Amino acid sequence: MPEGIRINQITAGHAKEFHEKLKARGIATTTIYKRIQFARQFMHDAVDWKIIDENPFSKVRTQRSTVKVNEFVPREVVDKLMKKANPVWKVILGLSRYGGLRTPSETLSLRWDDIDWEMNRMSIPEPKVEHHEGRGVRSCPIFPELRPIFDEAFEIFGDKSEHGRRSAVSCGSQHGDGLEKLESTHRDDATTAPRMSLGSAAIVPFDAGQQTNRTTT
Repeated sequence: MPEGIRINQITAGHAKEFHEKLKARGIATTTIYKRIQFARQFMHDAVDWKIIDENPFSKVRTQRSTVKVNEFVPREVVDKLMKKANPVWKVILGLSRYGGLRTPSETLSLRWDDIDWEMNRMSIPEPKVEHHEGRGVRSCPIFPELRPIFDEAFEIFGDKSEHGRRSAVSCGSQHGDGLEKLESTHRDDATTAPRMSLGSAAIVPFDAGQQTNRTTT
């Protein structure tokens, strides 16, 4: 946009030019889509507030990325990795692969207090969608593949005191204290530890340029 331009001076031509400059910079298709989407929403609100008469981004058309960013990881690969992973990463892998938790947001929010051992269920905090009505926590069974991982982690790091039961079932995050003993005992680098486990299990990591780590996060 021209320097110093006022919002009510932005035209459809400026919007199209902005789009073309993003493409010329070689920015990823998904990033361009999001930026145009944000700009369109911003201008839409300006129209609602009677600041401008029409949305200059209404006719700018973008496309979502068609590149496959998710890779299916076979069960046997996960099992091989679990045998080489340290206790922290066993919990993280187990929750994401066998529990279906968003990682890291939900994984690092789970507390021992959220585990119902007798009913074999867990209440999963949902930081990413807690702002939606009726969301914030969901209940999920502790599947057979996940139960022994929980049992092992609790046997090593659990604390039957009230404080221990309030601790999270992972490495800690802004959403909770985390399982302090896990965190203090295994301060592995977030990149080095998984790659060392992959190497020990003789698993070749996916090309970093061909994958996207989301939460999924």
